[in-house]
Amino acid sequence: MGNEYVKKQIHHLLKGKAMELVPVTKEHMDFICDEESNSELWCYEEYVETNKERIREKFTKRIEEDDVFDFIVRRSSDGAQMGAAYIWQCISTRKSWEIGYVILPEFQGNGYCLESAKLLIAFAFDELNAHKVIGM
Repeated sequence: MGNEYVKKQIHHLLKGKAMELVPVTKEHMDFICDEESNSELWCYEEYVETNKERIREKFTKRIEEDDVFDFIVRRSSDGAQMGAAYIWQCISTRKSWEIGYVILPEFQGNGYCLESAKLLIAFAFDELNAHKVIGM
């Protein structure tokens, strides 16, 4: 892909006002598997993987990939894991990146999703040299 960056150097904690984005590690896999397999959280998706072992394998591989960055959305005040945020390169020749996010129902309505999106967009342009960022 001809990366202009080294993942290990730039995949770091992103701090917001009320929350932070923490890079996903193997220690987060139980949370990721529960959240990713929850069809109620992903009600607008055509397909939701429910096999937690497949999810674990997928996200464990993504830790090492250079074109995807997965984060846990964590509340700053108490460390509560509230969801996940993702950014991945969708068209490398155009330096286009896509963002995605999910916030657990009990934390929704507090601006955490908006703050996550702002942090991901800043990360994309400031550190990934993105030309375009999309969200779907």
